[in-house]
Amino acid sequence: MDMAGLNIAQAQDPQPLEEALPKVTIARERIFEEARKEAASGDADGRKRLSLVVIGHVDAGKSTLMGRLLYECGQVEEKRRRDHERASEKAGKASFSWAWELDAGAEERERGITMDIAQSVLPTEHRIISILDAPGHKDFVPNMISGASQADCALLVVDAATGAFEKGFEGGGQTREHIGVVRSLGRLSLVVIGHVDAGKSTLMGRLLYECGQVEEKRRKEHERASEKAGKASFSWAWELDAGAEERERGITMDIAQSVLPTEHRIISILDAPGHKDFVPNMISGASQADCALLVVDAAIGAFEKGFEGGGQTREHIGVVRSLGVRNIVVAVNKMDMVDYKKSRFDEIQAALIPFLVQVGFNTSRVTFVPCAGVSGVNLTKSEEPALQSWWNGKPIVDYLDQLEPPVRDFDTPLRVPISNVFKGVSSSGVGISGRISGGIVQVGEKVRVVPGDETAIIKSIEKDDVSVQWAAAGSNVTIYLASIDPIHLSIGSVLCSPSDVVPLASSFNAQIIVFDIQLPIIGGSSVELFHHSREVPASVSKLIETVDRATGAVIKRNPRVLPKSSSAKVTISLRASSGPSARPVSIPLEPFSVNKEMGRILLRRGGETIAAGEGICPRPG
Repeated sequence: MDMAGLNIAQAQDPQPLEEALPKVTIARERIFEEARKEAASGDADGRKRLSLVVIGHVDAGKSTLMGRLLYECGQVEEKRRRDHERASEKAGKASFSWAWELDAGAEERERGITMDIAQSVLPTEHRIISILDAPGHKDFVPNMISGASQADCALLVVDAATGAFEKGFEGGGQTREHIGVVRSLGRLSLVVIGHVDAGKSTLMGRLLYECGQVEEKRRKEHERASEKAGKASFSWAWELDAGAEERERGITMDIAQSVLPTEHRIISILDAPGHKDFVPNMISGASQADCALLVVDAAIGAFEKGFEGGGQTREHIGVVRSLGVRNIVVAVNKMDMVDYKKSRFDEIQAALIPFLVQVGFNTSRVTFVPCAGVSGVNLTKSEEPALQSWWNGKPIVDYLDQLEPPVRDFDTPLRVPISNVFKGVSSSGVGISGRISGGIVQVGEKVRVVPGDETAIIKSIEKDDVSVQWAAAGSNVTIYLASIDPIHLSIGSVLCSPSDVVPLASSFNAQIIVFDIQLPIIGGSSVELFHHSREVPASVSKLIETVDRATGAVIKRNPRVLPKSSSAKVTISLRASSGPSARPVSIPLEPFSVNKEMGRILLRRGGETIAAGEGICPRPG
């Protein structure tokens, strides 16, 4: 993470630590590189490796405990132990002698606190454990986050002394925050996709209820209100479809967000519209997702209509894969409409798998699950005899719980593409929402808004409607800003560090894959370009070359057209939004190799997604 200019103190303690940051950052990167190499190597005895982050409030005794544990396990030689004992006593720090095994820096030893991640190795009978001893002081939370992001599990150390535990847990200490950090690193965003009327919102409303996220009173209110409106069959969907027009029309029109805690995950749900008129909104939601839940309708003719008959199933699958989603759960919904027949489930699975593979999904990352959203069958448990007669798998919630969060770009420059702008209450300032595509953002930090030269101060941050002091890459957040006029904020703008500004591009080279289209792409073709939540007019101004999708070898230079399923390098030029004399727009774009989320693009034409790709050069080369 680019730490230049970042005030890592809490809002109530604004003293910056800029002087210490450069060496801290370098040390952490070196340690993590060593840890990665350790994790990649094997062990002759077949012992499995894992990384353990040691967390807790400052002065809980983390480093002392770990130093003593390493000694007791034979990982500290007696001579080294004696050296630490004599040196710490000479420095008037005798009580810290065990901690000196991990706290090796002069300033750490002088202050008696851990400031950066300390790494060591603890071999046990069945494991080789890479220890990541994290700082407990509030000034070094960013270093703690970086350490926790490398860990498989955590050891929380608390001080049992009277008053000490309470101070760390209740009195503004770091115990709660550290627990929240390691838990949130199991957080992921899930976009729910599929053709209109597949039952996405109904399924998710029922799943949230079954998982205890919808109170019975609220459930009854939806039941009565939907029945009164003549929409009783949509009552479960009303948990997510909250807009008057959505409820009147019986379709999702915009992204609906909710939170689903499972045993091992905190899942941010992004329920996307299935109607073709709202594909741009679906793209906006998919751009914020880690994984996808595809809902298909098992009823005879309904699946075929969504998949083959001009429906949105194919387009939705192509969009999420192009935006970086690698794991997808397929909910074969409304199985009650076909009497839970295994033959129908198998038929749908056989139809979908070849297409999923074609667009780039690995079958090992695809899971099919039969269910019935309205009745709740196989959402959290299966008690339907007709299904139990052949289904030996798990319910949907278990498969969602097993989804793996991707590796986060914590140590990259801050990037927050804005998906919405709104006015908060007078005391909270102007609000924006979006997904953090890189780095860490904290309350009190100054940020730059791109495009433009305006800066703002982070006044507060909300994650899943809970106020937090910081948020890291992969989080969908609401941020309230101070010291900026709302006129300078718009959907598609990006918040970044003033010292590491995201570049702007009005013309760039891109590597694209053409979808299954009827009309080929020719040089000069007008398109709508989607980048995160922004849609801008553009043209494919030059066809540079077609390439082999598997090897990357050039097939043909300067091709006349790009047919369906081809892969090509092209130049894309953004056009003015209106009027021949208007200037072309620019978008905050980084090469895919620098930041994957900031480099992905989608191209649409005539209401159809025709290609997807990644920026590779900010200027035509």
